[in-house]
Amino acid sequence: MAANCLEFAQFGHFDSFDIIRSMTSMAGVADVDLPTPIATGLKTMYYVDTNVIEGNVYFYKVRVWRGATSFLSSEISIRAERDEYWAYVKALLHFDGNLTDASGNTTYQKYGSGDFSYSDNYAVAGKSARMNGSSVYVAPENRSLWSLAGGAFCLELTFTINSVRGGTNGLLSKWHSGVTSLCEYHIYFDSSGVYVDIRKSNPLGYVSLLSGPLPSLNTKTKLAFTYDGATYRLFLNGVLVSSNSSGALINFAPNQSVFIGAQYDFNWWFDGYFDELRLTKGVPRYISAYTPIDIPFPDQ
Repeated sequence: MAANCLEFAQFGHFDSFDIIRSMTSMAGVADVDLPTPIATGLKTMYYVDTNVIEGNVYFYKVRVWRGATSFLSSEISIRAERDEYWAYVKALLHFDGNLTDASGNTTYQKYGSGDFSYSDNYAVAGKSARMNGSSVYVAPENRSLWSLAGGAFCLELTFTINSVRGGTNGLLSKWHSGVTSLCEYHIYFDSSGVYVDIRKSNPLGYVSLLSGPLPSLNTKTKLAFTYDGATYRLFLNGVLVSSNSSGALINFAPNQSVFIGAQYDFNWWFDGYFDELRLTKGVPRYISAYTPIDIPFPDQ
């Protein structure tokens, strides 16, 4: 459950405090036109607003009372960003000018000779990572962290496709084309759609698991690949586009490399921007259509 915690200092003697909240800035609004306070008569300089929705921005002012006289504070704004599943987050990259993992679980490096740079384009905030569709990818040091075998998960990507290069283009993979036992999953697209394939373990075999329409070019897309222990699901911008309850279990290949922005073995590269990437293991997060937040994934 998200909540905004307010703390304020008292200068001099005051009798009580009121909390005024708005969904839009109150700058320039006359006192008589301010919204009705959400809390009145407070005797402490601390207030927790629990009636908030993750991702929304809230504007606050504090009115202090001394007898019949009141004084109004300046305005502050707070974005409700608490992640109720933070304990399950195994990887979180914002690509905000660096490859720092906000979860602190591993480090990442850029590999290859292709163009890789940071840009303001298509970023929900800060920067995004530009990949030019030729011989460049990002990989984690801890490969086993990215295994999706053995339980519920949610893998989320925020990206923008600039062009479809040749036949097939890689988004993210943990796959070795020459050794079937070293394959887990790959997410990719072509001119017809976006796909998730896996190597199943029961018995070992290839499964074309999920598919959806090709996202619009030069438009930010939010993809989520989830599993709740029984059903795999693919969401595009919060819309459930594909599901599979076949019982196939993802093969466990902890030592296989992970390629972000490529399917290296197949020479499938990504031409576009990566903005956000989050891996959650232990919970699926989404089992039906949802409204994605248009802000960076929270770091707590």
